[in-house]
Amino acid sequence: MSKVAKSIDRATLIELEWRDLSLYWIARPLGYAYEKLMYIPFLLLGGLLRIIVAPFDKTGSIRKSLTTEGIAREVLTLANIVTAYGFYLWWKLIVLIKLWYVGSPSLPNFFSLTTAWGNFTEGSLVVISFLTVEIFATDFLDGPIARINKRVTALGTLLDHTRDYLAGFSVFSFLLVLTLRIGDIWVYLLSIFVFAGLAAILVHGVAHGYQFTKFEIKYDPLPTSSLYAQAKKIGAIGKKFALEEYQTRLTGRLQFASTAASGMVGLFFYAFEYLWLDILFTALLAITLLITGVYLYELWGDYYEKWHMKMHERSKSMKEKLALRVEKISEKTRREEQAQ
Repeated sequence: MSKVAKSIDRATLIELEWRDLSLYWIARPLGYAYEKLMYIPFLLLGGLLRIIVAPFDKTGSIRKSLTTEGIAREVLTLANIVTAYGFYLWWKLIVLIKLWYVGSPSLPNFFSLTTAWGNFTEGSLVVISFLTVEIFATDFLDGPIARINKRVTALGTLLDHTRDYLAGFSVFSFLLVLTLRIGDIWVYLLSIFVFAGLAAILVHGVAHGYQFTKFEIKYDPLPTSSLYAQAKKIGAIGKKFALEEYQTRLTGRLQFASTAASGMVGLFFYAFEYLWLDILFTALLAITLLITGVYLYELWGDYYEKWHMKMHERSKSMKEKLALRVEKISEKTRREEQAQ
């Protein structure tokens, strides 16, 4: 956890440590067994990739980076495989939502723990509900697996957040359709505000990443030697951003946890129509909206403070340049007067 500890608050570290401790008994043996079993495949894959890129790699720098250890530690980690499984489930979720929307009674054949666990005959909405739980479960597991096995990577961090946004937007888009069809106006409005909150958080992440990249390139320009060198430099900037700047604080974790919980409960309510699920769904939406507001205030407050400092520095620089220009004009005017 040392790579990320300097960029997140103490409350978040405590939450992460307790979660990692509770899952250590399963995450560490799985991670150890995975890397031992996959060592030979990683070795073969690294050799195959080096053969493929050899004709295009005149300097040998690309082949040098394609090591067995690099593939095992940076790309095909167990945590990244869990995250990739979440992407696979998300795609199947989109397919099921499409089938539900067109009124198809058929259920496509695909592998997941949900379909392997039970024989669902109640309709696709029930499968969608359980599949959503499985998607958000991958988010709960991939982080501890990465930290416990010391495989926290920039790629994994970016994939994890991307999967979270895709799942969150997909679930709440579907909930908006469901609430609109039923005519539950208050739940519909709450869902719209939560959806808008997710969009604002995403916009902040993109804006922050853009400003971070722009700042890094300004003070350490991209090399002009080769396209590979430029891509490597941009990759290094992305890695630094993911590991140092893109770590979610405790408020953000609570926001996503409440968003996931409200989305899952909402889907189960529309699938089974229990009154207590309706009450819980409405309450969770209200809680999610409150936490989202606090989190957005923190995010955009920090962003505004940085922007304000930047504008202040720019204004100060412009004033200094203007004062220097005025001084030069005054000096020029004095010299012309003396010459006359």
